[in-house]
Amino acid sequence: MSTKPTSSTPRQIVWSDLDKTKYYFWGCTVFLGIRLCVYPTNLIKTRLQVQRGTTVYRGSFDAFIKVFKAEGIMGFYRGFPIFALGVIFGQVYITTYEYAKHHCDHLNEFMQGLIPGAVASVAGQSLSVPADVITQRLQLLGMLRPKEIPAERNHPELLRKPPPASRDHTLLGVCRRIMVKDGLSGFYRGYFVSLLSNVPTSGIWWATYNCLVRVIVDISVCILPYTTILYVGRLQD
Repeated sequence: MSTKPTSSTPRQIVWSDLDKTKYYFWGCTVFLGIRLCVYPTNLIKTRLQVQRGTTVYRGSFDAFIKVFKAEGIMGFYRGFPIFALGVIFGQVYITTYEYAKHHCDHLNEFMQGLIPGAVASVAGQSLSVPADVITQRLQLLGMLRPKEIPAERNHPELLRKPPPASRDHTLLGVCRRIMVKDGLSGFYRGYFVSLLSNVPTSGIWWATYNCLVRVIVDISVCILPYTTILYVGRLQD
């Protein structure tokens, strides 16, 4: 059973204590700003992972230079609108965690973190995996150009840049190609692997967090009165 706070024990801030309007507004705003800053490196990482050897880019710095010269600043933000939806998915994750935790308050602190953390991860991955699939497809558009890659025929069709006027160069075009080629399951490539990786991680992380919070609170309750007395004594000296 979870330990109830006493008058001498600091009370942990819970979901019901938060101003939801401010939480969602500032949470989305801050994380959107962070994603805006790190997205170019995410795009470069994806392109470096997909290319064969050094046929397109010789390294990270070379990739940044070539993307800027060939595609401009906006080239670093291909697929960003879909990637930005991760801000909303993150809020869904936290909301699901807190809702599940509220229904697990009769369990011990470890299980109060393990079960809600796992449930929240399933909800988050169910939304983020399709978005990641679409984002990565959009990131690869424009990766290869004929003047850069003489032997372009040796590369997968996915990496070839369609003509500027092609409908395949748009978000709807990418979604249409996935749906036609693979059906709905195409949007969930790697879904079960993501679950195997992220669900245990999320559950264990929150379970560990809950236990550590209790340990830290217990230690602070024991130490804080003594440190306060010492501090006041020094002031009086």
